[in-house]
Amino acid sequence: VPAHPRRRAVDSFRLRKNPHPVTYPTGFAMARSRGKSLMIKLLSEAGTGYFYVKRKNPKNIPHKLQLMKYDPIVRRHVLFTETKLR
Repeated sequence: VPAHPRRRAVDSFRLRKNPHPVTYPTGFAMARSRGKSLMIKLLSEAGTGYFYVKRKNPKNIPHKLQLMKYDPIVRRHVLFTETKLR
């Protein structure tokens, strides 16, 4: 089946109008804005020094975070409280 004559004319017009389209290098990314979340350290209350690192958005969670998490040094779930990550 032959191609439609008008379609062929439109395609050739597009090719004539822009023979060298602009191409960007692969891996090109725009600069991303910094998020509002902060990195915090959850320190074990068992006194072992074991800690988890977590992200927290202070706008959504304004209070100090306290979570029950597993401490592998004492091998049980203990309370972890938020401290500053230095």
